[in-house]
Amino acid sequence: MGSDRDLKDGFEGAPLTRPLEGFVGSTDRVSAQLSIDAGLFDGLTMTPVTVLIGHEASGRTLFALELARFGLAFVMRTVMNDIHGLSERSGWQMFAGSHDLLRLIWQSASADGNDGYLQVMVGATPLLVNGHSEREPLVSLRTMMERNVTGTTLISIPKKN
Repeated sequence: MGSDRDLKDGFEGAPLTRPLEGFVGSTDRVSAQLSIDAGLFDGLTMTPVTVLIGHEASGRTLFALELARFGLAFVMRTVMNDIHGLSERSGWQMFAGSHDLLRLIWQSASADGNDGYLQVMVGATPLLVNGHSEREPLVSLRTMMERNVTGTTLISIPKKN
């Protein structure tokens, strides 16, 4: 059974987000390698936490990535939004919380149909692959902000040396 901190009262307000610096999208196929803040894993509970949101050019949400912790297992899922704003959640997939790199690939669907996809990998392991019919390209990624630490993002694009 969850603790009181797992319960939502509906008064938390809008989540704090910021654009990922260094991410450039707008083509039909976009990939990004992201770094997950190690402190995020310590705070996960059974309540899903949205850590990443992808948008198309008009600002409409294409997808979100949620993380949670069920017992000792770290899990993630995607929430895909269609053109009407309806959400479809994938099943939960377990992953090793020790990995701090996440790779994301967005492929827009062609004019012919449902051949678009979102793939999420932790390390070299593909965890989530969601087919979709969304034709709009991914143009921005927003990450959630840690509420207790000003300016700390939970996911960032690693700096190139």
